[in-house]
Amino acid sequence: MGKSLEERLITFTVEFTKTVICNYNIEIRHSEGLVMHYGKKALSMAEIAKKLINSGWSMEMCVRHYLRNLKEDQRLDVSECSATSGTRGCVAWTTGVAGMYDDETDSINACMDKIAGKYKLCCEPSPSGCGFCIYNSYLNTDRVISILQNYQVCDAAQCPIVVVGPDGTKKSMLRIYAYGGCIGRIATRKNDCNRLSDDRGYAKYLRNLSEDRDGVYLKHMEYTYAEEFEKTKGDNFCEKLSNKLQEIQDGQDGRLLFDISPLYVELIVKAAEKRFTKESGDLGEMAIRTAIARQHMKKDASSLWCIIDMEYAVTISISPLKRQFKPDIVVYDKDNGFGLIELKYANDSKENCVKHYEDFQAVIQDAAACGQIVKELKRRSWYLWEYGLISDTHYKHMMNSENPRLWQGFLFVGGGRNEVMNTIENIKNKFIISENCRFAYFPYDDTDSKNCIGNIKLDYASMKE
Repeated sequence: MGKSLEERLITFTVEFTKTVICNYNIEIRHSEGLVMHYGKKALSMAEIAKKLINSGWSMEMCVRHYLRNLKEDQRLDVSECSATSGTRGCVAWTTGVAGMYDDETDSINACMDKIAGKYKLCCEPSPSGCGFCIYNSYLNTDRVISILQNYQVCDAAQCPIVVVGPDGTKKSMLRIYAYGGCIGRIATRKNDCNRLSDDRGYAKYLRNLSEDRDGVYLKHMEYTYAEEFEKTKGDNFCEKLSNKLQEIQDGQDGRLLFDISPLYVELIVKAAEKRFTKESGDLGEMAIRTAIARQHMKKDASSLWCIIDMEYAVTISISPLKRQFKPDIVVYDKDNGFGLIELKYANDSKENCVKHYEDFQAVIQDAAACGQIVKELKRRSWYLWEYGLISDTHYKHMMNSENPRLWQGFLFVGGGRNEVMNTIENIKNKFIISENCRFAYFPYDDTDSKNCIGNIKLDYASMKE
């Protein structure tokens, strides 16, 4: 599937360092000036030049020596780069450029940009003006992901956005969900482009905002975008918001660079929230699913499991029963393989559980179907790993597992425990339950949403209700 981010950074550094040392004057080579940073590790061009002169090593040997043979606390760790550099999505950066002459800075800038493109990296001047930031995509994919995942909703305690891997249609484009709805896609290849949601129905939900529930949001939008909305048509502010979202979706051929169009994100996130909020004020099953995926996707290395997908479609061509269905959540359990999870929130749609059991089991017990699904889940997981959305440990374990099995789970969140037990009994009355099917119930309180969702465990061993 291509070289990893670390491999691409090292190869890029070898070529860039060689170009700098060979083409620039002795003052730059032997000053403490130009330095490349990778998290905790700083690599000085002067050090490399001296090592070349004193050791007789090749350029590649020198650079790889500094990047690979490091103390444990200096290992190249791109996960820390954004926090250390202060720039979201950054995987490496330079310092020392500010002390150079303008023609030298321009030359290094052109050199870095040209070489970075060869390794699917992108370089831009840093906000401080004293160097350059390097991003893990020619398309700034990492930066877009970072912006979306750190998006602050003005009237919500938590970010409601989660980024998941591609699906089976737009096979190289990451999906963006907010409150359960797909609000757009992120390009990972040069011939793709970031796209808005295909669903044009979101705009109507902005017409129903109220001062009671949405007062903070309305004040924020009026203050932030006063000039923008003054130009739009409509009798009231909510109608202006709705018209603007419709205009953005209709007027840009579905394309958008999220990092330069925050207005679209603010509008459609609020529209998604209104769409999936029940009359009682509770967020529905789709919003709960998104929150679960966001909180349990990138687990630490010691964890037995992590979420790797939402709304995974098992197609008619794969299903032995020739019925398409969509597991709500897919998890990877290091001991038990891929779990296809059906989520039921507050006892909603529990009458469908019998059909879900039948559909899932038909697939799980078919070797050919299992093989196709495992292959597709590994493909999607590569994108999650490449862009830092799942841990290196989980991904490598998944790849090294020759034939991970599939298992089925029913996750009941909220509602009454007695109703859940009745639903489970109803399934058991119709089928002899397979050992590869698991059930779990977790209580839910929307006033303590984060902790309730944090208590959810979706590994095979924990789902034992």
